[in-house]
Amino acid sequence: MNAIHTSSLALALVALPLGLAPAVRAADPAPAPGDDARVDLAAEAPAAEPAPRTLADIFTWRDAATGSYVKPVLQLSSSVVGYYPYSEGNDALADRSSTLLISRFGIEGGAFDLVRFKTVWERNLGYNINRNGPLGTSIWEGTASFSTRETFIDVRKWGFTLTAGIFSEPASVDFTSAHVLDMFGMDPFVRDPLLQSGANLGQGVMLRYDIAGVSIGLTYTGGNPLVTSLSGSFGGDVTAAGSLYDAPLRDLSSGLPGSNISVDIVSPSVTFQKDFGDFSLGVRAAAQYYFIDADVTQDKDQPLDGFNYRFSAQVGLLDDMVRVFGGYSRRGNRQLAVPDLTKYKDDFEGRTWNVGVDFNYGDFGIGGGIHSVRRLLGDNTAVDTTYVNVGATYWIVPGSVAAGLRYASIAWDKLNITRVYTDAETIIGSLRLLL
Repeated sequence: MNAIHTSSLALALVALPLGLAPAVRAADPAPAPGDDARVDLAAEAPAAEPAPRTLADIFTWRDAATGSYVKPVLQLSSSVVGYYPYSEGNDALADRSSTLLISRFGIEGGAFDLVRFKTVWERNLGYNINRNGPLGTSIWEGTASFSTRETFIDVRKWGFTLTAGIFSEPASVDFTSAHVLDMFGMDPFVRDPLLQSGANLGQGVMLRYDIAGVSIGLTYTGGNPLVTSLSGSFGGDVTAAGSLYDAPLRDLSSGLPGSNISVDIVSPSVTFQKDFGDFSLGVRAAAQYYFIDADVTQDKDQPLDGFNYRFSAQVGLLDDMVRVFGGYSRRGNRQLAVPDLTKYKDDFEGRTWNVGVDFNYGDFGIGGGIHSVRRLLGDNTAVDTTYVNVGATYWIVPGSVAAGLRYASIAWDKLNITRVYTDAETIIGSLRLLL
């Protein structure tokens, strides 16, 4: 019998916001009451040709009278990956190829144009550069590794939306090429720079107000650092056990992550999305504020705080045949003089930027982008990382089934750091289903 492993670890960093999915295919909104089609029996004109339907349309149940709907969520991507690592410290690294699979499944629905719910699970990819690339070891001997994705309920009234559960904060994810999401953004070439720029998938509550294409929001997350993906981008060590993300994992007790660290994160945000005909504009901006107690069992440790300011924008031209996008983020936080938690050392600083473009024509598209990440660790040490992704997509069934081909690379540049990093290039061929 398959064992299902669900943990905050998988949620915090292995997971990446499902907020990426709309770049591939937008979700179907629930119809308003009374929107069901009406037929004039007296009309002599021939019936209009039915609009193209996606697989999601076919499998969605709707009740227009009550504004309710239920539909399955299914995303599946199977890939053949060629991985080519190279390192100054190890000339013997071998190239390798792997066959990988990632899938997501769940259910989404809404009722009375008031309540919406969604719960999604993911069969993990098994791809980690730090473990020498695409291992494909999410499943072995009949045992699969699963994690919880978005699982939330929200209530909408008078322009306000209150969301509670596990969700992706909409303003926290950079606009990204739709043609590099063949693994739904879960490979390190796409996932890691998004996390460093502030992608927030985690447990919490979010209140938003929508008016004329503008959405103003406030999100709160609190508890163990592993309840949010934002923990992975907080700089420096917070205890002798490691960083905000590593420390709870290295302090396991009865198989559970350590609970001595407490984090509170507050994030005001604003998004804007509007279609002007042949021209469209999207903007996402957020401020993320960290408040951390490195050891809740004693009061002598110094409190930690930090911030991340992020902005991303996208312009669509020629009815979205061309999409140009870019983003920037800047972060900083205090660092403790570990192992002495009563003293501070130099602050951590970081920044990211990205640019990219997509071209779409009919069922074919090509696009990509560059992400740059800089981390200033203090004591005149720094790490720069550059991610490049270029991909092409052909929609076999428009909006539902696609084949893709992608080139991706990661390159490191370090200052006064002895650790050896592994650069890598990869070629990915994929076949994916979106339902």
